Amino acid sequence: NKINNLRLATRPENGRNRKFQRNNTSGVTGVCWLKKRKRWVAQINFNGKAMWVGSYVNKEDAIQVRKEAEKKYFGEFRRSD
Repeated sequence: NKINNLRLATRPENGRNRKFQRNNTSGVTGVCWLKKRKRWVAQINFNGKAMWVGSYVNKEDAIQVRKEAEKKYFGEFRRSD
């Protein structure tokens, strides 16, 4: 890690590179199963606020929408899973 190879990042931007939490069952950050509604939910946290992206019957749809929201809000600092 040389100074000229590093990019400037704020603490929240750099924190997006963390590993999954142990209790993550979907395998995707920001996507979870709501047992009560029997739907997959996609959400994203941006600037300290939780934003509801949507709820879907198919897990793949929730994952796709979450990834699009990451591109929109996080840009180059999004996870590269």
